[in-house]
Amino acid sequence: MNDRGLFAVAGATGGLVLTVIGMLLPWSRIGGRNRSGFETADVAFALADGGLPDLVEWIGRFWYGPAALLLVVWALVFLAGTGLVRTVGVVLTLLAIVMWGVFAWAGGHYGIFTTRWLGPMVSVAGACIIGGFGLLSRRSVLSQ
Repeated sequence: MNDRGLFAVAGATGGLVLTVIGMLLPWSRIGGRNRSGFETADVAFALADGGLPDLVEWIGRFWYGPAALLLVVWALVFLAGTGLVRTVGVVLTLLAIVMWGVFAWAGGHYGIFTTRWLGPMVSVAGACIIGGFGLLSRRSVLSQ
């Protein structure tokens, strides 16, 4: 295996771990207690089952979307770092960050929860690390 590819995989994996840690940290305050990102999304789903509009459920879905995109970006790091692969990785990383920003904005805007910034900041830092290591030009780790 080449050193640059391994460096990219190790760095992106560290970013992925940081993102997951951030997902477990407080993202909101609902019902008098801080809730992780998973709990916050679950509350949005539960509220949508009540009398609130379907938009509330989509707010919950917006939390899971970036996590899936970042997993794809992490997987792209194993491939050869061609211009196309790096561009796709950066675009997906930026989209994930914007989606989490929309989630935080919408939850506060619609009065569903009060945003706590520790979880989102740590997750976005992890996303930036994944995207940054994905920018490295490299040969494929899988073909070695």
